[in-house]
Amino acid sequence: MDKYSRVAEMLSAKGIKIFENEPLAPHSTFRIGGAARLAAMPDSTERIIDAVKAAKEEELDFIVIGNGSNVLFSDKGFDGLVIFTRSADSVVIKGNRVFADAGAPFTKLAVTVKNAGLTGLEFAYGDVDFNQKMFGTALAGMTGDAWSPSFSLSAHYRFNEQWKAGFVYRSHSDYEFSGDLAITGSPLPALNGVYAGDAK
Repeated sequence: MDKYSRVAEMLSAKGIKIFENEPLAPHSTFRIGGAARLAAMPDSTERIIDAVKAAKEEELDFIVIGNGSNVLFSDKGFDGLVIFTRSADSVVIKGNRVFADAGAPFTKLAVTVKNAGLTGLEFAYGDVDFNQKMFGTALAGMTGDAWSPSFSLSAHYRFNEQWKAGFVYRSHSDYEFSGDLAITGSPLPALNGVYAGDAK
C-alpha cells in the first residue's frame, strides 16, 4: 500500500470524505487546473487537523484551500492532498465569544453575530454592495428592469502543449434605479422595509 492509499484509508476511518484524482477546476473561481491526487472535505476544525496530521505522518505534500477564490491551480494538478475547508462552516456563540470553523462564510458569521446581539461586524451586513464585492454574496438583493450596452474581448495564445496565455477585458456598465426601494426576505429583519429615494 502506497502513501496515498494509507492517507486515504486514515481519513476515511476518521469519517472524512476523500476523493481520488479530484478535478480542481470546479473548486476555483477561475475554473482552471488539473486533478488532485487526493482531495479531502473535512466538516470540522478537528477533522481538518486530522487531515493535516495524516499528510505529515506520511510525508505527503498538502495544501489547505478555502472557497477557492483567486486560486490558480496548475494544469498539471497537484500530486498530494488538497484539504478543502468549505464544509467546516460551523459558527457557535458562547457568551460574548464567537467560535467559527475555517470554512464559515463571512456573511454567515456576520448574520450569526448580529442575531446573537453582538457587535463588531456591522460593516459586513450594513452595505449590500460591500458584501457582494467582497464575499460574492449579498445579505439582501435589488432587482429591476434596465438596459445597458457592454462588451467583452478576449485573446488566447498557446505557446506549446504546456504553456498558454491570454487576457479578457469586460467593459463597465452603470445602472440607476429611481423610485422607492423595497427589501424583503433579508436574513436581517432590520434591513427589510421600503426606502424612499434613488439608488445607484
